[in-house]
Amino acid sequence: MILAGQREQVAKWVASRIKDMQSPPDKDYEALGVIGKGGEIIGGVIYTNYFELAPGQHDIRFTAAGVPGWLTKTSLRVIFGYPFNQLNCIRVSALCAKANRRSRDLVERLGFVSEGNIRHAFGTGRDGIYYGMLRDDCRCIND
Repeated sequence: MILAGQREQVAKWVASRIKDMQSPPDKDYEALGVIGKGGEIIGGVIYTNYFELAPGQHDIRFTAAGVPGWLTKTSLRVIFGYPFNQLNCIRVSALCAKANRRSRDLVERLGFVSEGNIRHAFGTGRDGIYYGMLRDDCRCIND
């Protein structure tokens, strides 16, 4: 089940599971959660940094966390349907710590493409890898 309309609760849950995220965003964000069979949050996504790249061309940042099995076909359709279908974004972006191979593997399996390194993105000597996914390349909404 998808949890919408509880952005503070979902953002707090996601932030508590991400080492490099000290706190949830304080404004200008949206969040969707995934509820497990026991009624608890088992995964979530925070959307931040919605901006216009060019006239009518929008991007949004994607930050996610969850327990194994939280990403299902249904949850992925909703998670990517929000930016691509509701907000009409042409792309979704993600930033992963270069040393965090598990996060990088996940975004790559989802269809994100590495677009470059961001030096010191997570502090001195801790680089990040910037990823992007275009609407046309999103298997979750284009199947």
